[in-house]
Amino acid sequence: MKTSIRLFAFIIILMGFGVRAYAQSTAFASTTVVLITPIGITKTSEMHFGTVAASGTPGTIILEYNGTTAIGTGGATIVSAGAAQPTVAQFKVTGLVGDTFSIQLPTEDLVLIGPTDGMKAGSFKASIDGTSDVATGTIVEGGTTISVKGILTVPANSVAGSYADPNQLVIKVNYN
Repeated sequence: MKTSIRLFAFIIILMGFGVRAYAQSTAFASTTVVLITPIGITKTSEMHFGTVAASGTPGTIILEYNGTTAIGTGGATIVSAGAAQPTVAQFKVTGLVGDTFSIQLPTEDLVLIGPTDGMKAGSFKASIDGTSDVATGTIVEGGTTISVKGILTVPANSVAGSYADPNQLVIKVNYN
């Protein structure tokens, strides 16, 4: 019997070595994300310099934010009677209300294609309030309107007809 008690005690001791005690601890972290409204831009009106008459001298037409045009230089004449009305390009910027954005306009002239080549539009400027040139803006409820003005260069002896830029006026906006 002593042998059985010893054997039993020996087995218990061996079992004790086989049991391992692990210390364990657990921590938790929450997982979150803030999803914002992406910035967006849509065109609300096209840029149109109105109706212009060319002459034997080159000239420029300046399109202002209020949709009026003026002769900048030389031999281009603005025609008003029965003519197409000038309009600035306008875009609506939408996104997270209160956030600021930057405005990127073309830096090179756009070439307008028509009966003859060489008519160019350039010197683009943007405005939020319709009077001041800006490079940034703030998104307001309902969207922020950007107006874009420019200058049209009319070569001497340009042939009558419609002229348009096939690449279009492209502006980009980015969150700051």
